[in-house]
Amino acid sequence: MNHQQVLASMGAAGGPVSKTYVVVGATGLIRTSTDTNSWTARTSGVTSTINTVAYGNGQFIAGTTNNFLVSSDAITWTAYATPVTTTIRGIVYSPSLGLWAAIGSNNRILTSSNGTSWTTRTYTGDQVSGFNSITWTGSEFYAVNGSLVSPLRQIIVTSSNGTSWASSSIGNNDDTLNSVTSNGINTIAAGFGNWLGQLYPTVWLNGTRYQVTTTALETAYSVAYSGSLYVVSGDNYTWYSTNGTSWTQSSGTTPRMRSLWWDGTQFIGAGFSGAIATSTDGNTWTSKTSGTTSSLISITSS
Repeated sequence: MNHQQVLASMGAAGGPVSKTYVVVGATGLIRTSTDTNSWTARTSGVTSTINTVAYGNGQFIAGTTNNFLVSSDAITWTAYATPVTTTIRGIVYSPSLGLWAAIGSNNRILTSSNGTSWTTRTYTGDQVSGFNSITWTGSEFYAVNGSLVSPLRQIIVTSSNGTSWASSSIGNNDDTLNSVTSNGINTIAAGFGNWLGQLYPTVWLNGTRYQVTTTALETAYSVAYSGSLYVVSGDNYTWYSTNGTSWTQSSGTTPRMRSLWWDGTQFIGAGFSGAIATSTDGNTWTSKTSGTTSSLISITSS
């Protein structure tokens, strides 16, 4: 999944620009909207699960097994084969480098300047056992390890130029990291710990681990940041925080959202059984009708 957060989207005259929202998911699903209320099915040309979608440099790019799907208008999508066998799990764009980076299964890292022609990259240091998410921090690409390695530790892989990549360890416990985002100052990852088979949500702020206070034992799927508020989604609740260290659980249950996105004015979540919901405070969520009951995996907007 891709979780680069855009804190504001302004036109040349300083006013808000119209947005296109894109959500992707199971069996080649792509749906689009201009207001989050009404969603239109689009033809992806693939039947495999689409795991991630991102926007940058005037185009949307989605990732699936052995293919990138590229569109300038979110309506017509063109497939471009990956140079190696991999299932793409995260994509992000670096405006300062003018470069896309993607992570996938089999420890794959790919980069592209145009989104259509991709180069395989390797990294030095400890090898991860699977990537789950990638972000651009403002100074480097930052990818998180999504599976346990032995001995138990959390490994990140970073690159300041998209060419040279290296891994490093930020912890030594059994957390799985599902999502990462950055505001250019703080980088935060969300996932879950496992204690005797019981899952509980955790976050990692700038490499330091914090356990989320919760009444439920469940997974943290995604994290988003508004510029003043962090929000994490789980199986039954969301959690929100102004500092990334102290967290408040939503007052009621929420849709089960696998992906969160901040569009400049509101948080948008997408997840299981076609769930889409919006919130301005991370606590109260308004459900939307997506027009599908299929699993939604990643959401973004222009």
